[in-house]
Amino acid sequence: MPLCTVVLSYEVYEGSLGTYGPLPLLSWNVSINGLRGPYRPGMQKFFPELQESVGKSLAYSQNEKVTLPQTMVTITTYLNWLDNEGFKVVGCTMDSSVYSGGVTKTQIYTLQM
Repeated sequence: MPLCTVVLSYEVYEGSLGTYGPLPLLSWNVSINGLRGPYRPGMQKFFPELQESVGKSLAYSQNEKVTLPQTMVTITTYLNWLDNEGFKVVGCTMDSSVYSGGVTKTQIYTLQM
């Protein structure tokens, strides 16, 4: 049974941890692993920068035209498209880790056909 993972990770500034409201972003990444054959065109439709490169990460920075909320909407739309193609979400993991420069938050969606 084919497995696919869609990973979103993002970093926030350390100095903002005691503040109220949303934390300022440093950068975020999207990575898609495990897709083969006819499912790659869908990946290209939602994340054209990946082209045919399964497992490659897209890196975004705070000053780009694409925002993190837009990226999250794209991921949700993409997960719905995969669902229509027969993939079902079988796991969702959320994680946060603190390091010297800030906090990294990761969301991993595991899908199975």
